Amino acid sequence: MRTFYIPDMTLFNLPESIRHRIYEEVLSEGRNTVPLLQTCRQVLAEAQPIVFEVPVTFNSQYDLVEWFSTVGPTYARGVKKLHLTIQDLEVLPANRDSAHLSWPSLSLLELYQSEAEKVTELLSRFPNVIELSLLKPETVRSYLYSDYYLAILRKTTADLSHLKSIEFHSDEYPLQFAKSLPALRKLSFTGYSRSSPMETSSILSRLRHLEELELILPTTPTVFGGLEIETTLPKTLSLTREVIRDLRGLKSFVLRELKDSFNRLPVFCTSRFIQALDSTHRPTLQKLKIDLSFTPDVPSQRAIKALCSSSNLKHIDVVWPGMRGDLLNSLPKNLVSLRTAPTFGRPPYWVMQVVQWKRADLPNLRELCLVGDSRSSALTHSVGT
Repeated sequence: MRTFYIPDMTLFNLPESIRHRIYEEVLSEGRNTVPLLQTCRQVLAEAQPIVFEVPVTFNSQYDLVEWFSTVGPTYARGVKKLHLTIQDLEVLPANRDSAHLSWPSLSLLELYQSEAEKVTELLSRFPNVIELSLLKPETVRSYLYSDYYLAILRKTTADLSHLKSIEFHSDEYPLQFAKSLPALRKLSFTGYSRSSPMETSSILSRLRHLEELELILPTTPTVFGGLEIETTLPKTLSLTREVIRDLRGLKSFVLRELKDSFNRLPVFCTSRFIQALDSTHRPTLQKLKIDLSFTPDVPSQRAIKALCSSSNLKHIDVVWPGMRGDLLNSLPKNLVSLRTAPTFGRPPYWVMQVVQWKRADLPNLRELCLVGDSRSSALTHSVGT
């Protein structure tokens, strides 16, 4: 009988670039930091610098408390990118050992105020954060959550006035706090807020370094048991095409939109909105991402195709159901990366063939990603140099 020798494969047999990619994926969840760094000395030496390069993500305040109590203030001072989902107080308080709060003697309002102070004090232990994401959960247990979230948002952004990037669910809050962020380069919000379009234009126009704008999906948290909080529905459409025209030249624009029971018609992915983006920001725009849960109408598709032909675009990420191949006919020569869905009625490899045929017209293309499902990257190809 023939015997085959299968060599032992360990992490360190992999190329360094692949090991670093593994470290990045593992460290993207803040709770994984300590277990990974305690693996062995070589992992510690290789992974430790990456801790401060990738966003540290926490799904609750308690996870953040646990991480901080384990790694200590030294690591906290080195964190540059922090993403936190702020859970409702009754779901996960910022400290599970809450006996010191004297819960029975505190009113519910006082309890929320006390907890907000604890969360903001904890976030102040990360003084060098330049990228901050504060998001809402899908389920809450009290109508007091809205003020709780706002208190944390206001105090934290006031303490971190040097922020270069902020992401938050803005639906029911004014944008006034952005005035205290003069270094802001990237703003990620829902496009709705308590600020009028005129106020929004005034606030954003004063941000001299703003160059990236991202529209995230609004959230409508439900009270435990399924009752929707009506006050969390979007109140004012703050980002209109007029506001887009008033902004300084953007380098990056991300648009996410879906149709549901609250949004039956597209608000942002319209021909007029895309044309306003094109007419004002075409000379500076280098990255465009449009991720939709629906197929836009023909005028909107034409506007997107026209914008994607801009010679300054280097990164295009456009995905919606039932896409056709028209977009591939107008790609700019300077394109470096393309992420799109296989065209309607065509197999995925057809897109690869089209790109190969156009290889001479796309000399700088380095990455092609084909998305089989709009919710996940199902197929990725790297195009050689």
